[in-house]
Amino acid sequence: MQKWFNSQNLISSIAIIAFMFFCGSYLIFLRHNNQIGFGYAIGLALVIESIVLMYKKYYRTSQNSISDEEE
Repeated sequence: MQKWFNSQNLISSIAIIAFMFFCGSYLIFLRHNNQIGFGYAIGLALVIESIVLMYKKYYRTSQNSISDEEE
């Protein structure tokens, strides 16, 4: 998913990150209110994955690392 996400432009990557973050937060909210039987793990995974994707695309110091080229 990292390579696909890195090929997106700025607007679509922001939209994807926002969608993942809000979906994860909503799942956590629904689970907290006992409206669904699952949600903490999946919601937390979506929130963390959105943060990791954003960090690796925009805040990493070396944009072309060796590990990205090998994949």
